[in-house]
Amino acid sequence: MEDVRFGTSGGVRLAAAAAAAAAAADALELVIQRHYVDTLEQHEQIATPTSYKVSETIRKRQYRIGLNLFNKKPEKGVTYLIRRGFLENTPQGVARFLISRKGLSRQMIGEYLGNLQNPFNMAVLECFAGELDLCGMQVDVALRKFQAYFRMPGEAQKIERLMEVFSQRYCQCNSDIVARLRSSDT
Repeated sequence: MEDVRFGTSGGVRLAAAAAAAAAAADALELVIQRHYVDTLEQHEQIATPTSYKVSETIRKRQYRIGLNLFNKKPEKGVTYLIRRGFLENTPQGVARFLISRKGLSRQMIGEYLGNLQNPFNMAVLECFAGELDLCGMQVDVALRKFQAYFRMPGEAQKIERLMEVFSQRYCQCNSDIVARLRSSDT
């Protein structure tokens, strides 16, 4: 039958255009589905290594927040980093973090290590000193190495505690030098 509006050839063109549009729509939908699957796979690749199934960008941001928090309030910063899974909840894990991480305030590290009220902090101080190799060093060189990681806090009690832990570690590493002294306290 002849199409009244377009004639015979117009009907064929209309049918061909409709078929082409349907094919284009199918092709477009296929492209969209492939893009969606590719995007989903990329997201899963980013999210699966983390325990919280969040993107790497968010994890990095959380880590920076923890570092900034530590530089303002060390206790809260360490707690934040432990809760987010960036630090082990052990004194040794925190001590290694304090030694190895650049960008932390040396003043705040000293405040954290010198906190006498918290037994966990005192254990971190012991592990912190234990991580340092002071073998074969003169006392002044070993003390400089110990203090290179933090600034001494202002309170005399905190300084005394830090020096006590340092002296124990120094004696442990240099038993031959200490044996020549009259007392390990000198």
